[in-house]
Amino acid sequence: YESYLRGEKRMMILQRDALGRSVFPTDLTERNPTPGHNLALTIDEVIQYITERELEDAVTRAQAKSGTMIVLEPQTGAVLAM
Repeated sequence: YESYLRGEKRMMILQRDALGRSVFPTDLTERNPTPGHNLALTIDEVIQYITERELEDAVTRAQAKSGTMIVLEPQTGAVLAM
């Protein structure tokens, strides 16, 4: 997803004089930046806290090494806790 979220950089091709100053020619080549896309996080702080607490209790009761819980919103598929 990185390339989808990142966008593209702005690019300008210009010349510099002997002192390093930019010289703006009449045929300046410029490409404006393309903004990336947004990422909306759906983790719910309260549900995440409850999930962590319940998972810890379940792992302790089962004497397990670890456990996994993922809470989803069924209508949208949004991840509420993990």
